[in-house]
Amino acid sequence: MNLRGMSDQEIEFNHLFREEGGIYRGKIVEQTQFHSMLFLADKLIEGFKTSERARDLDIYVDVIDNFSINACVGKKGERYYIGINVGVLVLLSNMLFRMFSSNSILTEVGDASKERVTRKIHDAQIRDIQTLLDDFNEDLTPQDETRLAAASFFFKSIIEFIVLHEYAHIIDGHIDYCIDTIRVCKLFEIQPTYAVGFDNPVFQQTIELQADDFAIFGCLHLLHDTQLGKFPVNPLLKPYFKDWKSTLQFWYLPIYTYFRFFGHLNQPHSLKKSSHPIPAVRSYLVLESLDHFLDNDFHLPDHEEVSLSCIESIFKIEDTFDQMSEQGKDLKALVIY
Repeated sequence: MNLRGMSDQEIEFNHLFREEGGIYRGKIVEQTQFHSMLFLADKLIEGFKTSERARDLDIYVDVIDNFSINACVGKKGERYYIGINVGVLVLLSNMLFRMFSSNSILTEVGDASKERVTRKIHDAQIRDIQTLLDDFNEDLTPQDETRLAAASFFFKSIIEFIVLHEYAHIIDGHIDYCIDTIRVCKLFEIQPTYAVGFDNPVFQQTIELQADDFAIFGCLHLLHDTQLGKFPVNPLLKPYFKDWKSTLQFWYLPIYTYFRFFGHLNQPHSLKKSSHPIPAVRSYLVLESLDHFLDNDFHLPDHEEVSLSCIESIFKIEDTFDQMSEQGKDLKALVIY
């Protein structure tokens, strides 16, 4: 890696995450997508600088040159770092385009008749980029403009959730606690085998759920600002932002996709050993948080219909995974309801 011309932040980021692959400066991700993702992350964090506990925090976000699905928060000196693996960007884009270029998936969005039959892949969380390029070298660009816009919205929504989730690990003190207790300066979403983590998986799942709660809160406020007209909505997607019910139902499609993307297993035994809560638990938290925030922050008394619409989104994404992956559905995610 040629560090010439890099800022001090970039050099420190590269050094902190060198074991994971260092800073990404390759070409497999389109530059427009790469820079727009970093710009989005910076704007999200800047938006919270007005709060007292975040005002003086020095936080830098960048991409790690690693093709696995993972994200990480770290600290060096007084500066905090959020790293998102380039694999998340590549595999997420591939999965979302695969969804919306299919003529049988989420057919209520746009005109699915313009799309084609896409091949099933064995694992929606495929981790071998070369296999993806060699065996599934397909043009997955959705042909319908509305479906293409929806894929972009899904990508943006998931990146927002990831960044806010990692940001919560900083402002809620998780990474500092990690440093103070186990002397480790990095906290991963998916714990690598070589990395030291907390001995108690339930404790780590708890802080992950706390980070989810903050991300849900942040995303809801972004959606609220969108409804108020502070953020523009692609005109093609306006029918999905008519009211809270339609907005949240559409938003939860990518969020549940993200839960399945980072971990599709819902077996109860995973609760005893996993460093991350299973999708069923994360989904339950979303519904509980929606009820709380809609009641206390937005003063909307009737949430049952909204919650049911989000559960409907879960079924739609499970159907999606069934059609595009040989893994099929994992309806254990719905048992908790």
